[in-house]
Amino acid sequence: MQKHELQNATATDRLSRSGYCKKHGEYVEAGRKLFGHEIWFGCAKCEEEERKRQAELDKLEEARGRAWSYRVLFGEWLPKAFDLPLESFEVVDAAMGDAYCIAEEYVRNFHRYRSEGRGLFFTGTAGTGKTKLACGVLKSLFPDVVGCYVTLSDLGDRVRQTWRSASGESAPFTEAQLLNAVYRAPLLVFDEIGTIAKPQDGELLFKVINTRYSNLLPTIGISNLSLTELCSLYSDRLSRRLEERSRTVVFDWTPWQERHQQNENGLFQEGER
Repeated sequence: MQKHELQNATATDRLSRSGYCKKHGEYVEAGRKLFGHEIWFGCAKCEEEERKRQAELDKLEEARGRAWSYRVLFGEWLPKAFDLPLESFEVVDAAMGDAYCIAEEYVRNFHRYRSEGRGLFFTGTAGTGKTKLACGVLKSLFPDVVGCYVTLSDLGDRVRQTWRSASGESAPFTEAQLLNAVYRAPLLVFDEIGTIAKPQDGELLFKVINTRYSNLLPTIGISNLSLTELCSLYSDRLSRRLEERSRTVVFDWTPWQERHQQNENGLFQEGER
């Protein structure tokens, strides 16, 4: 009711006076005169900052809810080992630096890439940081964009879990819920492409990639195989869709474990001398 009266107040009801804010210093405070009473509104800058702070809190709460929905379906939002910021990706040579810069640029311009349905395809030897860098992209986009991470084998297992249960109990989610999550996620990090635990996983992989391709939704695909090898393993339909809408990044450096072992051996030998 008070808000309605304020909106209908005449120009003669408007007041102003000098004020002082501990944060913003001197300012002109606006007010209204209603029914003989003066109402003062305080520092406008403080009020605007509070509105922005509340909007950020609301956005964060909504983003946490979306991440929780993925956790319910897939057991986690991001794997704990890879729930790290993009900056945690260790760069020790030019090739790693190029991969990091591509990921960073993708985050910076994600809204443009999202509108075009463009993603990334990380390929290379196991242990070279593909998953870590891809999850770093998801982490960097949060809370503005809440993407989804899942491996092909885990998605296949969870879909099959909805078909039957050894105990006779139904799964806590349906096949439609699982598929809709990966079909509609604003960004999907799809790991272990090319690792087939069950024959039907190949068909599942194409369905996910093709649906997102058709709906212009970006995907970061991760595989130890190249696009040519994926074409031989599956079909050219899959590799063509990945190639057309994704920038390929080759992780062709020494895996982290081997690199650290080499460093440790070098230090040990140096110590012996």
